Order: sequence, then C-alpha cells, then structure tokens
Amino acid sequence: MIFLKPNIEKLRKSHNIKGLLKALSYKEAFIRSDAAFTIGQIFEGYNKSPLKDEASTALVQTLVDSDFNVREATVYALGHMRQVEPLIEILNNGEKQLRIVAAKVIGWNLQNLSVIDALVIALKNDRDEEVRSNAASSLGSIIEDRKRQFDQYEENYDKKIIDDCCKVLLEALRDTPLVYSNALWALAKSKKNDVIPHLINGLGDENGAVRKMASVGLGMVGSAVGQEGVNSLVRTVQNNNESVETRKCAIRSLGSIKNDTALQALHLLHESPVADKFNTTIDYALGQYPSNKTAVAAKQQKQTGRYWAYIHKHGQLQVKEWYQGNTFIQEAPTSPNVKHFLEEPFEATSIEEAEEIAAKLLNRN
Repeated sequence: MIFLKPNIEKLRKSHNIKGLLKALSYKEAFIRSDAAFTIGQIFEGYNKSPLKDEASTALVQTLVDSDFNVREATVYALGHMRQVEPLIEILNNGEKQLRIVAAKVIGWNLQNLSVIDALVIALKNDRDEEVRSNAASSLGSIIEDRKRQFDQYEENYDKKIIDDCCKVLLEALRDTPLVYSNALWALAKSKKNDVIPHLINGLGDENGAVRKMASVGLGMVGSAVGQEGVNSLVRTVQNNNESVETRKCAIRSLGSIKNDTALQALHLLHESPVADKFNTTIDYALGQYPSNKTAVAAKQQKQTGRYWAYIHKHGQLQVKEWYQGNTFIQEAPTSPNVKHFLEEPFEATSIEEAEEIAAKLLNRN
C-alpha cells in the first residue's frame, strides 16, 4: 500500500489524531518529528479525548526512533501532554540530550509530587550540568506555583514543598556556574528573606552569568531586599567593568523592588554619569513607580512607549510594556495561555491606546 506524504499542518488544524499517529511511521524523519510534536500540542490542556491513551502509548514507542530529532520532539510532546511516568524514566535512564529536555518539560507538571522527587534526584545526582541546570529551573517554576497557592490559601502543605525545594537548591549553589545561576533564579521565585544574602553574594561571583542572574533575582524578590540589596544593585550599575546587559538587569530590578530606597537610588542614578549610557533603562525602571514625579511627568507629556500583546486562551486581550532583552517575548508563543501572539512591539502613548492598537493588529489576519 502506498503511504502518501501526510500534510502535518492540515492534520493539526483538523485535530486529526489518527492521521498524525499514522504519520509517526512515515519514512522521512522530519515528518515523524513534526507529527510527534503536533500530537503533544493538540493534547495540551485537552485531556478528555478517548484517543489520548492511544497517542501516549504510540509516543512512548517513538522514544526509540532511530532519529534523534524524532526522539527529542517526542519528549516535548510527552511534556505537553503531562505524561509524567515516561518523562521520569527518561530523566533517570535516558540518553544525555533527552535527559536535558526531560528535565525542562517535566517541570510543566506543577502539581505532581513525583515530578518534584525526580527533579530533586536529577539536581543532586545527574552527571550532566545541563540536566542539573534544567532541573533547577523546573523546581523554580514549581516553587512559583506553590507560592501562589500558599499566598492565596496559606496552606502549610505548599509552604513545606517550597521549603524542601529551596533546601536542595541552596545545596546546588556550590555546583557549576550554569547550575548555580539557574538555582539562584529558582530560589528568587520563593521570595524568601533567607535567599537574599545568596543573591547579593552572587553579584560578586567571578562568573558573568551568575552575576546577571543575581541581578535579576533581587528584582524578583521585590521590596524585601532592603538597603543592602539595593546598594549591591547600585554598585553593579556603577561598575564599568560589568557587562552592559547585567547593569541593565540591575537597573530594571531597582524598578521591580518598588520601595522608597530603590526609588531614591534610581533618582540618584538618573542624575549620575551612568545616565548617559542607561537613560532609557533608568526611565523604564522609574516608570514602575506610578506615583513618582518622573513617571507622572512622562504620562502628562504623553511620551511614546512600546508594547506587545496577545490574546489569552479565555479571549482576554493582554497588553504589556515591551523592552529589549525580555526573554518571555521568545517564550510566549509556545505558552498554553496564548491563543494568538503579536511578535513585534508597537508604539502607543498610553495603555488604553495600546489596547486599541493591539486589538486591530491582532485581528488583521
């Protein structure tokens, strides 16, 4: 029987799972890879289909495909489908490159305790630093989710999970710079006071990636960082030997901290020699304090800002301020919460005007 080349895009649009499962056996590897990944995308958040079990079984069998790209796409697909057991098996016994991916996507299962156990084991014991690094990041996502639950419901259950994850992440600060930096990011998600000294120490590390992540992390913690945290960020901004991107991250973090100490520091930076090089970034950070005079003046003058937008899966238009280097611009198109994403930034003089422009741009197709 002749097996005609499948049209993966057409199968995706029609949610033709049977056709995609058949495509997993097609002779060309890129077709098999696209089919596997597409199955995962379709089943993301779509758990009631009677074909899900059949699809999961077929994907697990595809993990032994002769082509690495097919195997990798299959791991992503299993992550989208929240298939924990095969991902844990890969994380424990899979080849290096698949373990790296599994450590990343298994963290999408935010409420599964077995996932946390698997990630902790990987962070402690895996021989590859990329696996350990991704395990640290995934634990950070879980911490963020659990903290949201704890803040909302004050459940000691969630607090214990946060504390346990933080404990193993603190141990990972002695790992390689790659793992160290991601562990700092994950710890910052907890917003715990005892994380702050480690972030401040990270600003003095010899590795640039660690210093950059420490700068970002202090902003993630917020107003609790105190005078010492603010001072350390200011010193980072004023350090001419530091990278431009890390100095920008430090300025943005001063905007995220949102306390009087950080606001005063931003005003002083605005009047200092560094303003010649970082004026736009300082203005952005000051704009995070809506009550300060600089932000009010900018609003009154209707200065043009830049925005990006997407439609949330529930149909709600989301508009955010846009700035160079924000990684979520690349990540947003693959988020399960995004129905349609506007990749290019656009200009507006207010959030209201931005919403009007975004609505037109998002509907132009």
